[in-house]
Amino acid sequence: MKPDSTVYVIEGQDAFEPRTAVTIQSHGFRVRTFPTCKAFVDDLAPGLFGCVVVDDRTDGMDLPDALANRGLDLPTIVIIDGSDLDAAVRAMKRGAADVVERPVTAETLVGKVTAALADHQTRCDSELAASTIRQRLMRLTPREQEVLQLVAAGLPNKSIARRLGIGHRTVEVHRAHIMEKLQAGSSAELILMAVLARGVATALREWAAADFGHRHRAHAPPRLLPAD
Repeated sequence: MKPDSTVYVIEGQDAFEPRTAVTIQSHGFRVRTFPTCKAFVDDLAPGLFGCVVVDDRTDGMDLPDALANRGLDLPTIVIIDGSDLDAAVRAMKRGAADVVERPVTAETLVGKVTAALADHQTRCDSELAASTIRQRLMRLTPREQEVLQLVAAGLPNKSIARRLGIGHRTVEVHRAHIMEKLQAGSSAELILMAVLARGVATALREWAAADFGHRHRAHAPPRLLPAD
């Protein structure tokens, strides 16, 4: 768990029993409480890490949408009446990460919070890795971008050379430069990095949008990868 992770508890007016936030805090989590969802949303800042626990007796069903509108993907755990299956369905359809049925037990609540924080950390780590790779992709020259696209499509060096009308040795030099710029240890890692960065096809479209000139358009290989 990241050291700056926080569990945001929307207490509502008498919706929560007082021990809810205390229970979470007693298990080593940092907790912040808010009286309403509006108060929480108004206090939001970019880059928050953690999860939200909210009762459906507040306006908690609308909270996932409010977070999404702010560009935040904080996992939301909604506490519902154990007999209200419709509430569980509604919560999940509205984007809740999980639901907890009343009466809430400490074991269940802490387990759900732990899972939500772990999931959020995984997503944040993946997004950071993808951002780093996309920045490295932007360092490639137009020709290196073309070679990378064909490498990711599974073509061997000789086929790439024929497709681009260049020498086999030239392809090897381009591949070496690509590996160095992307800091990839192998061709397999190179392809995985491209996929993590939303795919080579998407990366190429973003790179082309930066206007690297007519050279790319003059030498662009046939589309080998499906559009996202």
